[in-house]
Amino acid sequence: MRAPTAIELSEVYMSLRPQHICHLRSDMLGYMLNIGNINFNSQVLLVENTRGLVTGAVMEREPRYTLRVEFGHESLLINNELLAQFDFSSEPFTRLGSVHGKLLVPL
Repeated sequence: MRAPTAIELSEVYMSLRPQHICHLRSDMLGYMLNIGNINFNSQVLLVENTRGLVTGAVMEREPRYTLRVEFGHESLLINNELLAQFDFSSEPFTRLGSVHGKLLVPL
């Protein structure tokens, strides 16, 4: 067995539960990563609400650092349901920071 990729997870979720990934198709996910020019030397500010799909896709490209901002949930817990399915080792998570948008934007 091999670890799933962002494209494979996107295709599975599009067929089963597209609302969980904001109806993000695999071709558009690849386009977003390409247009963002994300590579190993990037420092990425990521705002997402796809339960970790876009975060996992960015982490596959092994950027220098990623700060993830999430706005979609009432609680301050970051939803990483899909990010856990990528089966990354612990090393990529040392380059990932997370913060909830409520901490950045006063109401």
